[in-house]
Amino acid sequence: MAKTGRGRLGRVGAGGVGAGVVSAVGTGTAAADAAPSLNWRPADSSNYTADSRSAANIRWFLVHVAEGTHEGTVSWFQNSRADASTHYSVANAADPAAARMVDESDTCWHAGNWGYNETSLGIEHGGYTGETAFVDGLYDQSARIAAWAAERFDFPLRVRRYDVAPCDAYTGGEGGVIGHDQVPDPDNCSSGGGSGAHSDPGSTWNWGRYEGYLRREHLGVGGAAVTSADLTVRGSPSLSGSVLGTAPTGETGTVVGGPVDADGYRWWEVDYDGTTTGWSASDWLLYSRFGAGDGVQTTSGLSVRDAPGLSSSTIDTAWSGESGTVVGGPVDADGYRWFEVDYSATATGWSAGYWLR
Repeated sequence: MAKTGRGRLGRVGAGGVGAGVVSAVGTGTAAADAAPSLNWRPADSSNYTADSRSAANIRWFLVHVAEGTHEGTVSWFQNSRADASTHYSVANAADPAAARMVDESDTCWHAGNWGYNETSLGIEHGGYTGETAFVDGLYDQSARIAAWAAERFDFPLRVRRYDVAPCDAYTGGEGGVIGHDQVPDPDNCSSGGGSGAHSDPGSTWNWGRYEGYLRREHLGVGGAAVTSADLTVRGSPSLSGSVLGTAPTGETGTVVGGPVDADGYRWWEVDYDGTTTGWSASDWLLYSRFGAGDGVQTTSGLSVRDAPGLSSSTIDTAWSGESGTVVGGPVDADGYRWFEVDYSATATGWSAGYWLR
């Protein structure tokens, strides 16, 4: 079938096709390669190409927002009129339903660029671009699917902060996790969003927090971490380890040991900003790209604010390429992960981490 790469159609209707009950993907498992437990809810065979592609071809994990509900997404992809599909879909809920709709060996029609169709796995998320506040349950579930897929198909489990991804999906860049808005238009590689100029996942999708979930079981000694809940700190990596204290939600620290897999969890030893050092389970730790003391550099002109959030006052602007040192954060607000940075030639204040490297 000669396809040029179909973009998805308009907003997906809310009609359901049965219950979407699914157990949590990998909850309580010791490693990211635990197979996800997803309901099999197959898309209509007319909405994808069953071409038995090689696992070696899969290089990208492509994030979409459904412009509707999870159930509506499943229903639409089961309709032969859809002319579109993704491999997975997740509801925006604290304990979300999730579905696998197309086998990973088959090519979905979702990117608006045939090369990216052939080299990616696609995942829909219930909600509306630039409108929906995405909850941790969705980020968690989606990230578990992505982590499993990265282990199975050997692509980098990293968010790629391209303005537009490489023109050549097959050999350009190193692969990784990108949004639909980063897929190049096949007729103009400098323009994103595929052939339909899609803008999802949009301004309310927090890439920093999503990456925190993606990489929580791959933190690495010397890396930064932040708690996603009040978290018990133990003297040894097990549920029977002595309790040393509790790290509150949002507490940051540096990984100094691990991983150790025990009692159904992956454990990391964390120095919580010099207060308590002990072992915590990765299910409630999030990866952070930066920690206190890390040097950073802006990738564009970047607002410096007096507090983390888009409604905070702008006190200065750091120029593209300006360096600085992280002195606080991360804080997640308004679809961004924020870091307090002492800039070399600008004020000290809060900037969105997406434009820091």
